[in-house]
Amino acid sequence: MIKSLIQFALKPKSGKVHGIGFRQKLVLATLLLFINIVASLILAFPSGYIAELFGISRSGSFQTFRGLPFFYTNLGLFLFSVLFAPFYEEFTSRLFLVFSKKNLQISLVCLLSIFYLVFLEDVITALISFFVTSIAVMLLGFLLEKKTFFFSTLEQFWENNFQYVFYFSVLLFAFLHILDFEINSFSKGLVATLLIMPKMITGVLLGYLRVKLGFNWGLSLHILNNGFFSFYLVLL
Repeated sequence: MIKSLIQFALKPKSGKVHGIGFRQKLVLATLLLFINIVASLILAFPSGYIAELFGISRSGSFQTFRGLPFFYTNLGLFLFSVLFAPFYEEFTSRLFLVFSKKNLQISLVCLLSIFYLVFLEDVITALISFFVTSIAVMLLGFLLEKKTFFFSTLEQFWENNFQYVFYFSVLLFAFLHILDFEINSFSKGLVATLLIMPKMITGVLLGYLRVKLGFNWGLSLHILNNGFFSFYLVLL
């Protein structure tokens, strides 16, 4: 299992794993969850020290939710981390790893919506903007649907360059977490880039599950991982 994971990380290839049962999949997912938790805990100490050294504090990821009092409660933060964040991040950074028009549309809508969630303080305005963006992307997909050459060429590109698509997914997932920090200068931005490096490990592990076992396995692992750390922080 570890050997195939390392081989995949060094040279990602698309395509599900066939011929293994649910029990084997569960063992693999549990092993990857354990690896990610241990790696995250080990890297948390130097990351915390660097953040404190440069005066970088954590913040709510999305400006839109900061106007909601519920967001600042332990339950609100827990639900955000365990429900909203995993779904949003999986749709944004990993759904498109398996090529289809539908997957690309959903990932693109989520990616574009980052602007609204980060910069718009009013929830209603953000939701309306998200709705308009969704319609625009779906309409674009409908208009391009007749151009089979476009999608067939894009799919071929996806397959031929899958390792770069996968690494882009890992980087995108990591940089989504730069929103966790209060950044008010270029130097702090550079330091925050170092702080999100551990997320690349998580991105590789979740991406491996998404590609080899399917979207639901990656999502489930993401939820359990966030649940563990959110419960740990609430206890603190």
